[in-house]
Amino acid sequence: MFVEDIAVGSEHTLALCSTGDVFAWGCNSEGQLGISHANQVKEPTLITALQGKNIRQISAGRCHSAAWTTPPPTTRTPGSTVPVQLGIPPMIPPQYGMLKDCCPETLTNRLRVLFHFSDLMHKSWRLLNLNSNNQ
Repeated sequence: MFVEDIAVGSEHTLALCSTGDVFAWGCNSEGQLGISHANQVKEPTLITALQGKNIRQISAGRCHSAAWTTPPPTTRTPGSTVPVQLGIPPMIPPQYGMLKDCCPETLTNRLRVLFHFSDLMHKSWRLLNLNSNNQ
């Protein structure tokens, strides 16, 4: 097993291994590590919810993480071609049952809003008075 990809968020890190397993560590105050608690994690911890999902790519933002899957590879003969689909998938993969009622376009739009909100909050962070002593 070796590390294929690293994704670094604002205060957390993800590592994708050659086996498809994803490990996470760092700040977890928003649940961005995808584990069962919101405590800080100091050492790489396996994200068990992603095991067996055939993860191929990871990404991390300020307070979120993402993982992309692909269908299991088909058995091919040398010289044969594999059809490739780029862009938004026509349907939600069955392993994401809680998203079954959302169409891919709706999810794309929601992720765009989340990204812009996260970007806006990060830029405005210093404007927010988060010190409870100065009321």
